Amino acid sequence: MRHALYLCFAFLFSSLAQGQNTIPNANFENWNGNTPTGWTVNNNGSYIAVTKVNDAYEGSHAVRGTVIQGLNTVTMSPMLQSMSGNYGFPVDAGFDHITFYYKSFLYAGDRFNVNVAIYNSNLAMVGGGSISLATSESNYSSLTIPVIHFAPGAAFANISFTLVDGQGMTNGHLLSWFQVDALEGPATSTGVSEECLDNTKPLIAF
Repeated sequence: MRHALYLCFAFLFSSLAQGQNTIPNANFENWNGNTPTGWTVNNNGSYIAVTKVNDAYEGSHAVRGTVIQGLNTVTMSPMLQSMSGNYGFPVDAGFDHITFYYKSFLYAGDRFNVNVAIYNSNLAMVGGGSISLATSESNYSSLTIPVIHFAPGAAFANISFTLVDGQGMTNGHLLSWFQVDALEGPATSTGVSEECLDNTKPLIAF
């Protein structure tokens, strides 16, 4: 029985270690062209607003979003979202903040907007958090955004980064950019098996 308990503790610690960061490709080390794996971007043909850069906070790469000239002389702001499908990435009620490192240059009053949206399994919004930054950062700076859950049932999260003008209504100005790396979210469900929690079920013993 003692060995069975040791086995359960091993499963527990292994699950906790694997659950430390649920954000996909959080260090932006994996890419498919100009799209980080597990994320979506608004790059379109020759209009490339989101790119991979080697100026990383940790590891080899970070992601950079730059306001560029779009169609018909209209500026195009970068949009980076943590969605590899239609839902975002899986979370639970323990997902209560995100932390990341960023730097930016915000021209002509532009703002760097970061939003976190939490959805339930029916894709109804049940929580979120956001920040709008108006000050440029020439060196990597750490930022934590609290995530508030206003209803139960958290199932998916979507994190988005973009640049807007000072009124928050239109695209930013040419020359504005942001750079992001090393995202972290809290551990969510540990995934511990029911057998380890239910002492009425037989366990492996030696």
